[in-house]
Parts: sequence; C-alpha cells; structure tokens
Amino acid sequence: MAKECKYPGCDREEYKDGHCLYHLTLEESSAEEKREKRVLIRSKDLSNYHIDGYNLQKYTIRNCDNRMESYPIIIKNCNIDQLIISNSQLGNSITVSDSTIKRLLILSSDISNKFEIISNTKIELVEIRDNPYITLDIHNSQANGFMLSNSKMNLDVNNVKMLNSFITNCGFVGICNFRNLFVTNTLRLRNCEVPQDVPPIYTGFSGTIQKLELINIFWRGNWNFTNLSTDYMVLQEFQNEIHDINIAQCNIGNLKLKKVLCSKLILTEGRLSHFSPVNINIQDDFTIKNTKFSNPKTSENIYRVQKHICERNGNNTGADTAYKKELEAKYNHEDQTKYQLRSKAQIFCLRIIHFFMSNPLHNIQAWISIVLWNTLILLLFPNMVNIIRARVWSWFEVGNDLIYRLYFSIITATTLGYGDVYPVSTWGRILTSIEAFLGMIFISMFIIALTRKYLRN
Repeated sequence: MAKECKYPGCDREEYKDGHCLYHLTLEESSAEEKREKRVLIRSKDLSNYHIDGYNLQKYTIRNCDNRMESYPIIIKNCNIDQLIISNSQLGNSITVSDSTIKRLLILSSDISNKFEIISNTKIELVEIRDNPYITLDIHNSQANGFMLSNSKMNLDVNNVKMLNSFITNCGFVGICNFRNLFVTNTLRLRNCEVPQDVPPIYTGFSGTIQKLELINIFWRGNWNFTNLSTDYMVLQEFQNEIHDINIAQCNIGNLKLKKVLCSKLILTEGRLSHFSPVNINIQDDFTIKNTKFSNPKTSENIYRVQKHICERNGNNTGADTAYKKELEAKYNHEDQTKYQLRSKAQIFCLRIIHFFMSNPLHNIQAWISIVLWNTLILLLFPNMVNIIRARVWSWFEVGNDLIYRLYFSIITATTLGYGDVYPVSTWGRILTSIEAFLGMIFISMFIIALTRKYLRN
C-alpha cells in the first residue's frame, strides 16, 4: 500500500521524500514560480501547520472542522495574494507575521482561539463577515481597508495604520479595543451591540483618527477615549444607559452628540473646538474638568448643556457653577469685541454673586466678618462713637469698651439703630453707613440664597 503525502490534509500518494508530486514541486520551485501555486486545505487535521517564506497566489482553509485541536497555524515572511478562511470551525490559533497580503477574507467561520496579525504585516484589504465567533488581534501592522460585518467577535487593535475601517452589524462579547491607531480617513462603527447575555465589556480608543463615527450603538460597558486626536467625532443614536463615556486628554475638532443615552459623560484635560448636542440624555452627571475650548462660543454652548442636565438631575450646585461658567464664556466672547472693560467688570461681579448665592453660609460668614472688623476699628479709634449713659444698661457704665462697641456694631449691621450708641465723628458716620449697607446686603442675600436652595430642592 502506497504511503500518503506527509503534508497535513493531503491524501495524494507519496512521490519523493514524503511529498506528493504537487507538494514536491511547491517545495522545489523558485520564488517566482511559487507565486503561481495555490494551497487548498480541506482537512480535519491542521496540527502544527507552518509556512515560512512562501510566495503564494492563494492560501485557502475551507470546510475544515478542527474545533478540538489547539496547535497553532503560523504564516510567516510570506507574500500572499489571497488568504481565505471559509465555512470552517477552528480550535487552532492562527498567527500571521512579517507578511504581505493583498486580501484577507474570513467568511462564515468559527475561530474559537485567536487570529493574530502581528509584527509589521501589511494587508491591503481585510474582509470579515458572517462569522459565528472570532477573536481578532491586530498589532503593529498595516491594514489599508478594514471591513467587518455580521459577526460575533472580540476585537483588539493596537498600533495599526489604516486608510478606512467600517464595522457593521457586529456583536461584541469580550473586548472592543482600538489603541494607538492611525486612521487616515474614517473609522465607523454602525449597528453594533453588546448582547444582553454578555457581561459589560471594556471599550477604548486612542491614537489619531481623522473621522470617528459611532452610529446606532447599543452597548453595555464604559467607553474610554484617551489621548485621541480627531477632526470629527460623532455619536449618534448611542445607547449606553447604565455606563459612562469618558473623554480624557483628547484633541477633538468637532464633537457631535445626537440621541445619546448614557449614565455619565466626562470631559477631562483635553481640547475641544466645536460642540453640537442634539437630544442628549445623561442620567447621572455631565462633568467638565480642565478642558480647554478653542472659542468662547463652544464653551458657552457646552456649559449651557451641562446646566440643563444638572438641573434635570437635581444637582443644583452643579447647575449654578455651570451657569456661572456659561456667563463667563459669554462675557469673554464680548471681551474679544469693543466691550472689553465692561465684560471684565461683568465677570468680576458675576463671580462675587455666584460665591454668595451658591451657599447661604457664605453670607453669614461675610456678615460676621464685617461686624468683627468694625468692632476692631472702633476699639482702635474710640472717639468715633459716643454713649448716652442715661439710655444704656448699667453694665455698660463699667467701661467695658469691647462689649458696647460690639453691641454698636451688631445693631448697625442689622440696621436696627436704637440710638443709645451713635457715631459722633465724620469717619465714624462713614464707617457706620458702610457697615449698615453691607449688613443689609448680606442679610438679604442670605434670605434669597436660603429660600432658593430649599425651594429648588
């Protein structure tokens, strides 16, 4: 009985040195001849299948059922026109490294282990569609065209250059991560979701992307945009109800949010040029921290949105702070025109009013400070006031200067003015008038701030 070819999956008879005529020719052909050859695998046994240094027109894995095996398939230092995996169930890990591939197609296949594209691999076009399950890792490589559709998957992309990337109708079950990307044109995720039976997953973006579009996304898990630079970023019909969207240390030209639902939206330590919100619903909090805006109009718009969200969620302190920043941005916008002096005065008054209206205790503290300072001045300059001894209590007549000057300061700051103690010098009258005016102001502001706080609650 003739021996079979030693190549896995080949059922031809041995011709020489354990090879069939076909594989012997493939082994012995020159690099130029190898390019015209094709490798077709239809086998249940892909164990320990490596190719290194081949130039192939087509490398195909078709109709393979190898779910029980875990041996790696390694493709290294190869030039392949087409690498195709179709209608297969593979338990093997597949690693492509230091290779050049014109077209990678993974179709209707279940790859339970990792499919890795690593180490300076260049691919003209990646097409992955209609796969029951696939885990795809792309690191330190280049993929000009990247199209994923109708697949359930894990995706980890790190340090990859792309021209365009389109991911449509995909379900993510473990990770969706894009780190250190360089996308020349567009990265788009459309109609993607995390299924309800899957735990929340981590999603991260970083790098340089000219245009980032996330459209019709139904997600479970936090989104983290870190050190991302993009000219245009849009989140449209984006639902992530119980999780957060974190945008940190990003440089964004235009941020457009339309029909966005999330728990928290956090902007920290970045730069934003334009902001366009339409019908956004943030359940918990909208936080803006150490973010720079390229123009005051953008700052005014984003703080107005923050104010409305804080008011709707019952965060009155946050709403007051956002309103102050919104008005500051408005006045800063005027500051760039002919009203510079008026704008600076408005900002100064705005900050003072916000300080005293945001917390009723600030008014009490200010009122007590005025009383104590006035008492101290009266102690240093006793000739400013006079006592009508017949109309004061006997314990004032013992010469207790601190007590009766404190008493005079209190009845002045409360605008009672009994007349038993009164100023006699010009400076005393001026000081008393100022104290009475400020005391009346702070008492009024205390009542307004207190009423406003508890009525809003």
